Amino acid sequence: MSVHDNGTLDSVIQQFEYANGSAPHGVSFSSDSAFLYTADDGGNSLWVHDINQTDGTVTSQMHLDMSSSWAHADPRHIVTHPKGDYVYVVLEGTSEVAQALTSTLGKLYLLTESYSLLKPGDNATDFWADEVALSANNKYLWASNRARHADRKGYISAIEVKESGQLGQQYFLTETSSSGGYANAVSPSPFDDNIVAITDNSTGFVEMWKMADDKSGASMIAHLDINDGSGCCANAVWY
Repeated sequence: MSVHDNGTLDSVIQQFEYANGSAPHGVSFSSDSAFLYTADDGGNSLWVHDINQTDGTVTSQMHLDMSSSWAHADPRHIVTHPKGDYVYVVLEGTSEVAQALTSTLGKLYLLTESYSLLKPGDNATDFWADEVALSANNKYLWASNRARHADRKGYISAIEVKESGQLGQQYFLTETSSSGGYANAVSPSPFDDNIVAITDNSTGFVEMWKMADDKSGASMIAHLDINDGSGCCANAVWY
């Protein structure tokens, strides 16, 4: 869709299809807005589309099927580092965070190293990872995992982001205060790398979490129940 100069929506400029069985869930633009990256949960794949800089239309550039090397990964959300060389993907099916190198030609190259959002002994079928998001100054990649059942808790994690954009060490994997329901989405603060908002729709609340000074974990520092009777809350937006 095109937008006016003031940000309001203008008109639909294009509709396009992915593939049979696709269920695109998350998208991210490249840092120069030359490409659109898509996490295809249902198709277990990643897509790259060229963006026409004149009229904003897109053309399919690459379809990366993960089935042969990463069965049932089910990529859910994807985010691009501002320098443009790396993208990060949360894998709903295997509860992992993966990273891929990008190229100026719009290619993606998945790196073999991944970061688990499960602890030893956890069964992957009891969880379905939700979100990845960069911190305010791109120092950390925050990630979250949801539990499928109310009697289990989800997880929150932070991973080092190097100057180049490549991921470094995983600092911690800490239980959240609930399963998260369909949410447990993390939304990093725009002013502090160490603070994120977390939403839950199993009981309905928003929490603030802060990373420990030694990066050994994170803890809840504020909690607000929002029982609206209709499934609050899925995501938080900082204003």
